[in-house]
Amino acid sequence: MMQAQLPGACIYRLFPTSDNIFPMEHYTRYMVNPGRFYEVNLVPHKGIAQYGLRYALAAIDTATGIMKIALLRDTVSKSGKEKLKQLVSGGFYNGRRVPVFAQAFPVTGDCVSPEPVMDGAFPDHPDIEGQWRFGRSFTGYSNLLAFIVLPPLRGQLQRYDSSSRSSRYGNRFTFEESFFYPHDRRAPYRNLIFTFDHDGIPLYKSTMPHTPVMSRFRRGEYIAVRRDSADWLFADRIIIQPDTAMHYIPDTGLPPNDSKLQIKSGWVKKEDLVTNPWIKQKQQTRQFRFEISCTSAGPGDEPANIEAIRIINKRTGKRQVIFNKAFFKQDPADVVQVRDCNFDGHPDIWLSARYISDVANISHDYHIYNAHSGQFEYNKQLSNLSNVEIDPARKCISTDWRGGAGYHGGEQYIFVKDTLQKVFYWSREQMASGYFAENRTGKLVNGNWVEEVYPSGRIFADSSAVYNFPVDIKKPVGKLVKDDYAFIRKETPLWYYVEAVSNTQKDIKGWIRKEAMLPGFSLQLKSETLLFRFEAADTNTIVAIRILNKAARQPMQIITGVQYPAVDSLFQTGDYNADGLPDFRIETNRDEQRVYYDEYLFDNVTQLFRKKEE
Repeated sequence: MMQAQLPGACIYRLFPTSDNIFPMEHYTRYMVNPGRFYEVNLVPHKGIAQYGLRYALAAIDTATGIMKIALLRDTVSKSGKEKLKQLVSGGFYNGRRVPVFAQAFPVTGDCVSPEPVMDGAFPDHPDIEGQWRFGRSFTGYSNLLAFIVLPPLRGQLQRYDSSSRSSRYGNRFTFEESFFYPHDRRAPYRNLIFTFDHDGIPLYKSTMPHTPVMSRFRRGEYIAVRRDSADWLFADRIIIQPDTAMHYIPDTGLPPNDSKLQIKSGWVKKEDLVTNPWIKQKQQTRQFRFEISCTSAGPGDEPANIEAIRIINKRTGKRQVIFNKAFFKQDPADVVQVRDCNFDGHPDIWLSARYISDVANISHDYHIYNAHSGQFEYNKQLSNLSNVEIDPARKCISTDWRGGAGYHGGEQYIFVKDTLQKVFYWSREQMASGYFAENRTGKLVNGNWVEEVYPSGRIFADSSAVYNFPVDIKKPVGKLVKDDYAFIRKETPLWYYVEAVSNTQKDIKGWIRKEAMLPGFSLQLKSETLLFRFEAADTNTIVAIRILNKAARQPMQIITGVQYPAVDSLFQTGDYNADGLPDFRIETNRDEQRVYYDEYLFDNVTQLFRKKEE
């Protein structure tokens, strides 16, 4: 995934110029077949210009790993206001206040992905055309936001060559882009909260009782959060006003400022942002009880959405409000679940709700109790895991995930100084043949990873005996039946040593015949040698080759881990290394110049066939 440097979390203002701020390499990567010569034109972003957008806000929440950017629409031009009115009136939006021109992006460390995330931060919002870009060091400028339309508009370019007295043709690439630079560097913003249809949300001077109201947020404004406490937000209300004053500044060739910012800082009570009633939760701890505010479930399978969680200290009455956007389908009084998730002796909470509808990979929100602050804190590491199982006996966290029908795995974690550390992982990927899977495991031992790769598969035979040793087949130690699953740890020419999971027995370990994990050898290959005959498993695709000794009239070797078309003419025998011993090969591909083979050469020492390495 492409990454960009993380810009500053502050107020940005449009940079009204068409100068080339990005390096030329930024543009040439999007120019397909530029021709013998080309020209690059930069024009203002049409959407930015048409709507008259001048300011943007950026906020970075390191706890959740989300950066939010919103273009303020207060400065839309007269024609832009009409266009915006048409955009949100009727149809899907039906005149609702929606966060127009806003996006949320995932943050990792000091980098941000330019691909937006659908986390419910700005639901159902219309956007401007093009892509959002950001960075810190473009040609001497720092912390820039860029809006660029890709791919560029392509046109033909004609130039007269006086030396040849003829016209030459090239290409003109026109990029639409606009840049915003930092305008006000206050304490960095941690969050942007859109007020939707909430009108008149008070901005208080302090958190003390009976404190005066400094201002009120209108519907459709952004609350720019600078600090987040238990039940209050320290935030800015940003008001854009016309600037009619005369400014005596040097002539820069840029249009004069026609607007100015009025920034009012104060406190917003979190509960003033909650619109739905509070629902008491069934589960609680000795110290706390919990309530949630949520929307009602929609028709059919449409789930309800959590709006906020309220945590109330039973003894002191102090409250903590946590905003949330997850959805759920169960009893709204049983969403908050109580459990000691980090094994520190203090009950934590997690929400029996999720963000995504993927039934195979379900993740929940976890809030860990901080005994020092007395508050519940969002744990990003735990919340990003899927299908979490908490094991208090072993004090570990187990997870599993599925990446498709043939690929899944899991991990185990422990808490080390309030941080999750992975100590084990496993994955299983189905091979193309469909009969075997490749397993990878890793275990953290003394700070180093010990990793293994081995195959596994299901039992095909109706019943297969398991032995301690392949040479001692009189006393089986167990039995595997059809559809039992076995992990192959070692193999000999005719046997597998397996660790199996049986429906009738537990932890079976021992040797089984290879035929037990393969379909029948129903295809007899016509090509053979004086000493050997060859059979293939499966009539559609060859997944194993059984080699029979004609003199002994029994199998001597089974080669697995192959996949060839079940076409007899592709199989050939001969002496392919000039040692006088019989070999065989299988055609894998051909082109106009040559034919490609996988060759299996007979080793006179081991009396086995070995695949020739490239």
